[in-house]
Amino acid sequence: MQVEYANVEDGIEQVKLGKAWAAIYLEANFSYDLMLRVCSIYSKCPLNISNITNKTINGSAIHIYADVTSECPTPTHPHA
Repeated sequence: MQVEYANVEDGIEQVKLGKAWAAIYLEANFSYDLMLRVCSIYSKCPLNISNITNKTINGSAIHIYADVTSECPTPTHPHA
């Protein structure tokens, strides 16, 4: 089930309280930064980007705050 929260801190708090398995969040310019990051590795990219900044790398990352205190159910361990 997916639940949206007003901010990252609220989502992470739900994980800490054991009410969610994970909080997954993206930076505000995720799509643009991801486009720049991917385009930077292709020589035929029309944007002609040769290098990218750490800000762009961080902005194009998928951030996950997960509850790793217990095993989550998996196909091989459905009752974990």
